[in-house]
Parts: sequence; C-alpha cells; structure tokens
Amino acid sequence: MNVSDSERFCEVAEAFHALAERCLSDLVDARFRLRDLLGWMRAMASRVKARGTAVDSVMRENAKKRRASDAVVRRVAEMLSSMSRGADGGKALSFGDASLSECVLGVPMMAYLAEEQPGVGLDTQSPVGLQELSGQNHKKSNGLPTKTSLSSSLTIASNSAEVLFDQPRRSLAQSLRRLDFDIIQNQKNCSNRQVFAIHKRIGLGPNDTKVDPNNESKCFLPKVMTGDEVEHIHERDWIILGIDDVAPCGSNCVQILAIPCRNSKGGAARANPPFCLSAKIILPPDCMVLDVAFYGDDGSSSLTSAADCDKGEGEEGRQALGVLIAQEEEIPQENSQLRSEELWLFRYDALPYQIITLPSVPTKKVAILNSQIKENCYITENEVGEMVILPSELCVEMIDSVAIKRRKIRELSLDTGKTSSTDAPRLVLSGSRGIGGLITNPKATLELFDLEEDEEDDSDGEDEME
Repeated sequence: MNVSDSERFCEVAEAFHALAERCLSDLVDARFRLRDLLGWMRAMASRVKARGTAVDSVMRENAKKRRASDAVVRRVAEMLSSMSRGADGGKALSFGDASLSECVLGVPMMAYLAEEQPGVGLDTQSPVGLQELSGQNHKKSNGLPTKTSLSSSLTIASNSAEVLFDQPRRSLAQSLRRLDFDIIQNQKNCSNRQVFAIHKRIGLGPNDTKVDPNNESKCFLPKVMTGDEVEHIHERDWIILGIDDVAPCGSNCVQILAIPCRNSKGGAARANPPFCLSAKIILPPDCMVLDVAFYGDDGSSSLTSAADCDKGEGEEGRQALGVLIAQEEEIPQENSQLRSEELWLFRYDALPYQIITLPSVPTKKVAILNSQIKENCYITENEVGEMVILPSELCVEMIDSVAIKRRKIRELSLDTGKTSSTDAPRLVLSGSRGIGGLITNPKATLELFDLEEDEEDDSDGEDEME
C-alpha cells in the first residue's frame, strides 16, 4: 500500500469521525434548547390564561406550578436574541438561509444532511481542506456556521478508501497466474439455457503411497484407459466442472471436466496444466438437462497431506454429481405438455476418463472443442430396470457400471410455446448434510428433500436377504 494514501485515508476518516461527533453534539444541544423553549412557552401560556382570574383560582395555581426557572428564561432569552441579530451584532438572520425551527434553536441540523455542500470540492490533500472537512476551521455566515455535510464527508472518505484498498486488489490480480478455459460446445440444449457447475476436490498425490488406491471414498483418483490397462491419475488438487452438451447423435449429454491445479511433483500451483480429463455421458433420447450440481464436501477442510488419510485426516465426504432431468410428453387434446422432473445422482469418481492434451506453450486462454471429444459413457437400464452408466465398448470389461439413484421431483403441465429459460428450476445440493433443494420460478419457492433416506432402506433390505 502507498504510505501517502494510507495517511490521507486516516486523516479523512478522523475528519469524518469529528464531523459525526459534532453532529451528535449539535443534535443533543438542539434537544435541550427545544426542551427549554417548550417549557418557557408552556409557562407563558399558563400565565396568559391565569390573567384576570381570582388569586386562588385553578388557573393561577397551574401557572405557579408551570413557572419556568430563571435559568430557563435566561437561556431562552439568549437563544431568541441570537435569532434577531447576527453573530457580530449586525444584520438580522434571514429565514432563507435555514428553516424557521433551525433559526429559533440556532442549530442548523439540515446542513449536516444536505446532499451537496461546498465542502465536496475541498482539497483534502491539504491540512486546510481537512480542517474544513472536520469543521475545525469553519466560518459563520448570517449566524449559522457553514459546514460540510455528512454525505459529502462520507463520500470523500469512501473515495479515499477505494483508492487505498484498490491497490492490493490490482496487485493481486496482476500477480495471479490465470488461465481461462473456453469450452466450445456443439450446440445449446433443448432448454436454451447454459448449465454449469464447479467443484473442488482433493486428490491423491504421487508420493501418497500409504493410501489404498481402491478406496475412492477418501480422495479423487480418476481412471483413464491406456491401451488395455486402467491407469490412475495422481494429482493433489483438482477443479471439477460439470456442463451440459449435445452429442452428434442429437441426444443431450453431461460432460465432466477435471483440471489439475498443481505439479505432479507437489510444487506450486501452475497456470498451464499439461492436460485435463473429460468424461461425457450420453443421456437417453427423451431426456433434457435442466441443471447440474455437485453433491459433496469439497475437501476445503482437508488441510493435511493425503498421506495422513490413514490417521483420519485429509478425507473427503460423500461425493456425487446431481443432474436434474426433464422428460416431456405431448398432450394434443389439451395443447400442452406434461413434464416430469427427476433428480439423478451418481458417483463420478468411478467413471472412465479420457485425457485431453493442452498446449505446452504458456498462454492465458485454452480452447476446448467438445466436437473433438468422444462420448465414452452412456445411460441405460440393466436387467432389473435400474438406471446405470456404462462405459463404451472399448473399456466395458475393465470398468464396472455406475449406479444412478433416481428421485422423482415433480410433475407439471406446460403450455406449448410459452416456456422460457427463466422458468427452469435451479438445483441446490449439500452432501455434508445429505439434503437437496429445488428453487422454482416464477414463484419463489424452495423445496427441500432428503437424499440419504434410501440408504437405510437398502441396508435394511440387505440384512433381511442375508
């Protein structure tokens, strides 16, 4: 930070504090002056009412009780005399400079609240300007002091703070090694809405040999096919992206991109990773993607090395990807559509990934053409009617299928031709709590549901079968 800007902000903040303190002081002063004035007016009104009545009348008794003290009379007399003459005993104060109440009380409170004051243009770089800002060097005009308003003073302090604290932000932005990913999709999906989700994962580093690679619940360890073998990619930190796309066959698909953030040797974060991983899942022909969301703990609380996972540290919670699917059915006689919305939840760790080589030359932007990435997974039904994700024929014998947990969200009727992208619901998932939510439009409603309630039922069923 610049030292001069820091000193200037400190001086401006102190001046604003002094102005606010003086405003509160004048407000308290005006309150006591108003109390004296009302008390004196009440006493004078009682004396006027008691004039001409009997000595022992009730009016005279009330006048005696309400009689103002000599101190109150002196203060009111001084206050009224200052209104009828200038501060120097010269020309009387004109009511055009302030309101009648301010002139009577002698406290210009509206000057503090004015939006525009001459003090806005003060040179706060100089000590004289700061004195004007804090009111230490103000002059009186027509008996009322000319002061900088609170709004003007706050604006000056805010501008000074913006100049001061914008320097670290600019320096931080310049020091970051940034890389933009431009994902060029084939075409927009049927909902005409961009579906996107981002997540952070803790992976298994190359030196973390104490952890069982087959235990996928502790870290993100993606699999890729290299020839006829399955290879695990060891990277410590990952950024996971979930987006929707349209396959060349016309079916909607969900793409998962995994981008490594650190060197394979555990060094500092790099701006240009040499590769990223992709898994594209083709949906059934009648399915449309409304939204995607990651379900699980992102591992931000795992601050230790993955080598300590066997000690109970560095582990992630449940991890999955949630896809909000819509299936529409035409109703010709009603000129409408019946939409059925379901939540599909599956573990993306067990999917087969393919390596996408990125440019080795340092650059600030990387373009990924989805048309050049093959769809290596598809969703179908197994023998018992459950939805599963199967890999392509090249690796179907090497990698097991991934089960999909389905939950029916709602059914609604849509008028043909009147649906828009703004009416699409938003999906919110929390793996740490095991719940999910659906925000629907145009009504601002939030529906919550338990995503782990079926696990207990499944475990009970397995116990009964045993």
